Amino acid sequence: MKLYAIILLLLVGGRNFGREQQKTDSLHNALKNATRDTSRVKICLKLCELFRNSNPDSALFYANKGLAAAMKANWKKGLSDCYINIGVVYHYKSDFKNATENYKRSLKVNEELGDKIVQSQCYNNLGTAYCE
Repeated sequence: MKLYAIILLLLVGGRNFGREQQKTDSLHNALKNATRDTSRVKICLKLCELFRNSNPDSALFYANKGLAAAMKANWKKGLSDCYINIGVVYHYKSDFKNATENYKRSLKVNEELGDKIVQSQCYNNLGTAYCE
């Protein structure tokens, strides 16, 4: 009976891996073909979220790539989202110094934008990082 349960788990897990791989491949293709910097930022953030738990170094790579595109486009909302995602990845890696630096950067951008909701998320993330 245990053998059947293990086989079932492997089959179900294998299907999910295939879907994730398809999603990743699709986003890589979209990133390659993206013509607007704002589109690149959004795609990079989706890739960052996909890799956040399984491969944090890849997540940081895509978040930083998105950050560069947001800076190039001077898109403040994109900057904010990239800084938060970079902070979250560092948080997952238990690098609280870099996490708080990026949360503060996002907070500063959102103060300029007047986005109170994202400001509150930044404060929440900062509080969690300081507690760790």
